[in-house]
Amino acid sequence: MYVEMPFITSSTSGLKNKIKHLTNKLRPDLDIQFFFKPPPSIQTFFQTKDPIAKHIQSDVVYYIKCNDCEHSYLGKTERQCIRRLYEHGAPTTPYQPQQQPYILDEYGTARRNALVRGFIDALTRGGPGGTPRPIELSSHDPLRYVGDMLAWTHQSTASEKEYAEILLRKLKDWNELQKTIQTLLGYITEGLCRPLRVRLEQVLVSQHEPVTLYKLTNLLKFYETTIKQLLPIECQLVLVLDEVSNLSSKMFLNALNATATRLIEKVDMPTNDLNLSDELRRTLALLRDILETHSTSMIPFESKRIDFQQIVYSIIDPLLQMCSLSAAKLGVIEMAVYLVNCISAIRTTLAVFAFTDEKIEMLEGQIDANTDTLIGEQATYILLRTDLLDAYRVVEKQQQESNDNVTALALKPGMDTVTLKAAMVKFDSYLASPDLYIMPQLKYLTSAVIREKIKKRSVELICAAYTSLYSAIMNSKNNYANPYSIMPHTPEQIVKLLS
Repeated sequence: MYVEMPFITSSTSGLKNKIKHLTNKLRPDLDIQFFFKPPPSIQTFFQTKDPIAKHIQSDVVYYIKCNDCEHSYLGKTERQCIRRLYEHGAPTTPYQPQQQPYILDEYGTARRNALVRGFIDALTRGGPGGTPRPIELSSHDPLRYVGDMLAWTHQSTASEKEYAEILLRKLKDWNELQKTIQTLLGYITEGLCRPLRVRLEQVLVSQHEPVTLYKLTNLLKFYETTIKQLLPIECQLVLVLDEVSNLSSKMFLNALNATATRLIEKVDMPTNDLNLSDELRRTLALLRDILETHSTSMIPFESKRIDFQQIVYSIIDPLLQMCSLSAAKLGVIEMAVYLVNCISAIRTTLAVFAFTDEKIEMLEGQIDANTDTLIGEQATYILLRTDLLDAYRVVEKQQQESNDNVTALALKPGMDTVTLKAAMVKFDSYLASPDLYIMPQLKYLTSAVIREKIKKRSVELICAAYTSLYSAIMNSKNNYANPYSIMPHTPEQIVKLLS
């Protein structure tokens, strides 16, 4: 009986002796003969050798057509094919124009294989002596990992272009030279598409942070634009970079939309000091980080403008909607103060970046609208505190009536001399200390400029209201016996006192 065993040094001998010993015990009549076979070599599992070019292969069948007639020759040789062809009269010069397609084909195949091997070595082995380090060691850092792979791809593509120009320098037609180089580079770099694409997509799928995704998008767009200058537009590598860049952009926008959706779904009530909520602060910090990345990116100007519009409209509109929903249950004054604080913070965030003029103008319009509300409320608050609000409304109503039906103010309820004098005493207190008549909600405004604007504009409204009251009381048709005792100060004096 014959038994085949793999030969593995001393282990095989030990196993052989154990089997013989066991057989002699169980079957003494059985004669077992062993023969050894070497184990499979590593070469059987890894086909890493370069393919042998056709013209230097041996033990081949070859076919030759005559250039001068229609005859052909079919032969077989055990030597290298090129040596047999030389014996048949093939030209031995290093280059012939008719050989160009075959030379380019062989050169492109060799360089394509070399480029793929170089990329795998750069990923796993690094440079000579370990410098630079293997790119895979940076896989925990997505920006460096992607940047190193794309930088290696760009550098190798530029080198391949130089090699191709040296190889084809004998071509005199410039247009034909560029076309041939572009076609050759497209074929050589096509081998990088699959390993590069798989790794780039793995990085993108593992990322969920909008800032990181946007940085990766800008990185991909930059190298896509740079490599596109070396390769034809229809080249497979350019198409792969374009597809991965679009995928990264879509994932970034999806992450932004998810953030915006969370803003609308989770609306917090404003704090007692009517300041920004924690969610709004986090979102503004996120927006600031994204816009800082946008402003420092090296992508083309038009792409930056389009990106900015997508970013702003994906974040700003939901932010404004969240602020409005959050302030919905507040009073008029509190709502205006809260919205001014929120919108001012958004405007401040956008102010330092490019392409923001249109959006800032829209935000300033909303700030002005809420500021006007606060100005009117502040003026009303002062008139109410000085008991002049009802008198002012009566005067306004009288001015709207026709002259035929006008009733003298002195005859209307609340417009008698005693009531007006008591109100003017309170108004004199306001003139002495106007800061004591400021609405308490205004102290929560985060912008000192807007606070001062409200004070100034409300004083103007107070002066205008005083002028209307003064003119009405001084009018003899309103039957006041001694109007100067009621309102001793002229409108000009009031303006001077409050200015």
